[in-house]
Amino acid sequence: MCRSSTSRPVPHGYQLTVSKASGKASAWTFPAGVSVPGNGYLLILADGLDTVSGSEVHAGIKLSGSSQGLSLLDASGASIGSWDLPELADDQAYGVAEGDVQALDGPSGTSRLVYLSQPTPTSANSGAADTGPVVARVTEDPAPRPNGGSAIPISAVVTPQQATVAGATLTYVIGYGSPVSVDMAATGGTYTADIPAAEAAAGQLVRWYVTATDAGGRNTVVPAKDSNGAVQYFGTIVADPTDSASLPILELYSENDRAPFSTGPSSNAIAVPGGKGDVTGCSVWFNGTFYDNVSIRRRGATSLGWPKPKIKIKSENGKVFKLGGLDYEVSAFGLNSNWFEPGANTFTREPLVWEAFNQMGVESLLSFHVHVRFNGKYFGRFSLQEEWSKDALERNGFDTSSSGYGPFWKSNSGIGTNLRFGVTTTDLPVVYELESSKSKQDAAVQALEAFTAGLAGGGPVARSKYLFDAVNLPQVINYLAAQTLILNQDRCTKNFYVYLDASSGQWSMLPWDVESGFGIDRGLGGQPAPDYCTLACEQWNSPLYCDRNHTQDLVISTPYGRISQPVTLGATSGTPASRRRRLSSLQTALGTPRLGRKLLQSLFQDTTVDTGAGQDLDSDYDANLTSGRPASGAIGSYNYLADAVLSLPRTRAMYMRRLRTLMDEFTGGRLAGIVTTLHTQIREEAIRDNAKWGNSGNPDTGYQQLIKEQLPLRKQQLYDVYGPGGDHPFIPGAQAAGAGLTIGQAHTDAGSWLELTNPGAEAVDVSGWALTGDVDFTFRPGTVVDAGDTIVVAADILQFKASYGGQGKYVVGPLPQPLTSSSPSVSLVKA
Repeated sequence: MCRSSTSRPVPHGYQLTVSKASGKASAWTFPAGVSVPGNGYLLILADGLDTVSGSEVHAGIKLSGSSQGLSLLDASGASIGSWDLPELADDQAYGVAEGDVQALDGPSGTSRLVYLSQPTPTSANSGAADTGPVVARVTEDPAPRPNGGSAIPISAVVTPQQATVAGATLTYVIGYGSPVSVDMAATGGTYTADIPAAEAAAGQLVRWYVTATDAGGRNTVVPAKDSNGAVQYFGTIVADPTDSASLPILELYSENDRAPFSTGPSSNAIAVPGGKGDVTGCSVWFNGTFYDNVSIRRRGATSLGWPKPKIKIKSENGKVFKLGGLDYEVSAFGLNSNWFEPGANTFTREPLVWEAFNQMGVESLLSFHVHVRFNGKYFGRFSLQEEWSKDALERNGFDTSSSGYGPFWKSNSGIGTNLRFGVTTTDLPVVYELESSKSKQDAAVQALEAFTAGLAGGGPVARSKYLFDAVNLPQVINYLAAQTLILNQDRCTKNFYVYLDASSGQWSMLPWDVESGFGIDRGLGGQPAPDYCTLACEQWNSPLYCDRNHTQDLVISTPYGRISQPVTLGATSGTPASRRRRLSSLQTALGTPRLGRKLLQSLFQDTTVDTGAGQDLDSDYDANLTSGRPASGAIGSYNYLADAVLSLPRTRAMYMRRLRTLMDEFTGGRLAGIVTTLHTQIREEAIRDNAKWGNSGNPDTGYQQLIKEQLPLRKQQLYDVYGPGGDHPFIPGAQAAGAGLTIGQAHTDAGSWLELTNPGAEAVDVSGWALTGDVDFTFRPGTVVDAGDTIVVAADILQFKASYGGQGKYVVGPLPQPLTSSSPSVSLVKA
């Protein structure tokens, strides 16, 4: 909170800076229109949002509870004051005590800063709290990172609170040994002590805390103990100069040397002997920052049989991890082992797919390779994987305001999670996983039930019109086209999220677990697999993949009848005994009581599965599924949303045009460039990793297979088999240079909206095109307008649908502000 002590307001242009003990700093300037009123207060929320809404000011800097420095500069850059902020607990306040003044509009005063008895936002500060000395600027993350060659100096700034400072003590722990305490030497208000180099050897976990005592016997411990009275630490993991790394280094430490292999109920996987689920009390060092109180466990299902584990890292203190490349912290992330891939292993699949998606305009997550060490020793090369979260949604352009967040569902199980209708209200939150507010689960279930019914033609609006109201079509079409281009076959029944944006009332589909991307069905120079011939067989390589005629899975027999076996990586490999074990685990999963026998029977009641002999739509195809719709849902491992988009001629044309755009942009060398960049980045690390874990794969072989086989074969079949002149000419030719839209009528009703029409004979991809003039709007990737069709750009999609919903109008938006005229000056600019 800032105060002006005179009648003059403090104008905009002032600047707040925050600095860490490590030397990292950030700054924020009071924006135009923001000032401290004369003889008044301004409450600034230092949460990093950098927004102003009325009197609510959110600074572009973020104050955490840890010790840091805060400075105030005037508009000329001159210092008004600097303060060392101590570590603060929730609802703990620090500042000038009641009766003292520290002016913002004059020279720095001499008022003493103390812990306050209570927070008092927008009003005068309270008095000093009855606590020990103020302890600030404790060394947290030594920079550069210690390497075992010298002592680790620790310092803290200690000032009196209620009585003079009697002294300070440094307590440190090496690994999981006994604490060692040493007195700190005082120089003015700064206290220092060293952790000896002989104890802080290379690869060691070193942690510490500082205790300050005053003449009255009051103590302050930093970092403070947690709510259960457990000691907390700052720390580091000492670098090992002998371990060379070409990738970012991530250090893990645990008293349990089996922590990365621990499984259990919380790992969403079958437990193995000795598994304990999350192993707590672990530590992580990454990108210059140390994190204590971290849990480590193994994750995955099929991957439990891999020698090298996939790992889940989770903070016990909320969102704290700074991954680099993100402007927000996360509470958890994954470390993917990249042990197995389709075809020859490239050891790059997941970061490769995410980077390709990012360049294609598909909503993406952060994914990059890291050099991992565990308990002071080399552990391997892994790919670090961000998880979908509210922050990740916002970064990808979705509305996540408190009133607009969710529902956000993960297709988790692969059983009944292909957006099929008929899953019961009770079973739906079991087979799917709700990622948004659990307190709103009932409403989220109802929304997903309505969505699946609409996709199946069972809603109040015909399916051909429902799609245009309920689906974020540009987003979904771009997502489907990108998945098709890279041939990711493990996506119809699981490995996706769906999100309902409350500001538009439209659902989007987001990718997850993309390790099957760039699908191939053979070793380098080999023959296609006899069953999952992913690249060679039309069932999987068709642009219509995931519709009802191009299912994901094959048919097997189980005690519950003939069903589709959920495809898993490695399903075509292994001994007959291992295949029988996989089948046994499938049967066990299907028989689990929590799913309910009734659900299983409805899922698998049909006797056969159509695995995709057909291609073209029949002339009498019932696009709205109004005839013969099963009461409890159709068998088949296809995806109901993909099926709806691919079945309706209007949306199918939009999808095929977008697919052609991506083909033209990426198959001429751009994808190969991404592959080469990642291969070059990880090659040496992958070779070392393979030697440690006994993986017989060679990254050079995997690279050659992508460059010489997968990418050329995929390009050839999309252009020559499914393009113009091919056996199944679904994909159109290149978009004509003169293709465009005509700007139609503007309307000021229903929140205001503008029409644009495609006068041509083919669908037009307007991704990245922009409306300029009186309208400022850019069409998102995947925006395609079919031949002779009209697209509506609305200022408020919900308001537009309230007036025109159910008519099949193709609406996108929102415009940044409503139209004020029915004849605005508007131009359409191509990308």
